[in-house]
Amino acid sequence: MNRHPRMQCHARTFPMEPTTAREARAWTRALLFDTTPADVVHDAQVVVSEMVTNSLRHSTGPTLRLDVAVSPVSLYVECVDGGGPTEPRIPDADPLAEGGRGLHLIAGLASVSGPLECGGRYFAFLGWADPARR
Repeated sequence: MNRHPRMQCHARTFPMEPTTAREARAWTRALLFDTTPADVVHDAQVVVSEMVTNSLRHSTGPTLRLDVAVSPVSLYVECVDGGGPTEPRIPDADPLAEGGRGLHLIAGLASVSGPLECGGRYFAFLGWADPARR
């Protein structure tokens, strides 16, 4: 088996609407391979949902785009929007706050994540063990 499988690239533009997070989760799930472990499918949906929700709450653009690259052992997601008044950053945790945990969740589930310097973009990379090598 190829140790570095080629990633399949996909992109989709979504409107800034309340149903977008649900639609983005379903779209991303459909792109994953049948061999993707169930826990990774779940984590990927949480990451996408949090990225989209942050865009809906903080972006000034009329749409957002998800750029997704997927292989049998990895997922790269980039959320591109119109940017907002500040750069995304992980806030100090307030256990009583009703929000502010999205970037914490992304950071906890992704191998690496963060804003890109080109502005209006946030990425996450998830990697997992090749099921054929277990």
